[in-house]
Amino acid sequence: MVQIASWTQLNIHHKPIGLLIVDDFFNKLLSFLNQAREENFIPHLAQHIFIFALTTKELIDKLEDFVYEPDPVAAQIHWLKRSSNKKHQLDLSVHQ
Repeated sequence: MVQIASWTQLNIHHKPIGLLIVDDFFNKLLSFLNQAREENFIPHLAQHIFIFALTTKELIDKLEDFVYEPDPVAAQIHWLKRSSNKKHQLDLSVHQ
């Protein structure tokens, strides 16, 4: 999950990560993310892609309402896709 979250930070994809809390399974992860944000270890934009919910209906509603907020710096990074082997290549030139 953390690798997927880093892809969002790097502007590779813009999809949220939906987590259904069953029997408090993800509570420690949620606490960790909240503490990391409070201590400025991760920015709010990095945490907002994790969508937590107690019911499937709530999770689906939250996923449908999700709006991607790009990191202002990462938004300037553009990933190029090579058609031959479909790997991503990082273009570090800044586009304005």
